[in-house]
Amino acid sequence: MSRAKAFCLLTSNPGCSTPPSGQELSTTTSTPWSGWSANCSPTPKHFFRSFTVKELGRLMTARPTAPVVRAHEMGIYKRYFDLVASGRKTTEIRVNDSSRKKIKVGSLIRFRCQGDQLLTRVTRVARYADFEEMFDHESVASVNPLATREEQLANIRQIYPPEREALGVVAIGIELIDPPRPHGVGVT
Repeated sequence: MSRAKAFCLLTSNPGCSTPPSGQELSTTTSTPWSGWSANCSPTPKHFFRSFTVKELGRLMTARPTAPVVRAHEMGIYKRYFDLVASGRKTTEIRVNDSSRKKIKVGSLIRFRCQGDQLLTRVTRVARYADFEEMFDHESVASVNPLATREEQLANIRQIYPPEREALGVVAIGIELIDPPRPHGVGVT
């Protein structure tokens, strides 16, 4: 009797123990372990590779090699990434969309650019009606020490259309806490 190979994703309910090794799964969604379920497919269409039960057990119980740091993720243009990395840019400005409303003092922000990343800590958060008002209160040099107020407003308005600016503006004080590194290296 030949057995068909199944590709499975094994999941558990919170608090379930490690499944015993050496047992096999069928292509059903039931498992021999209480609290565990398997999503199986006879083809690898939705899975990159098949796993043995032993491999799944190892993956699910293995501790990460580095601590996982929870941070807000933000993409950033290279010229601004380099200024943050050098410590010369200490204020990041964004429109006040739903994800920026979650940022508070002490939050971490991971900036990503062209495969590189750096980790910063939020030192202050100030909200404004628009970019003009923001520059009335924020240091132009802390946002971009290489450009005047007028140049920065022109650059910002190329990035954010008026309907996005209408959401409001947030100025985020940042300090570098982790040196720049290639994406996928170290803290994840």
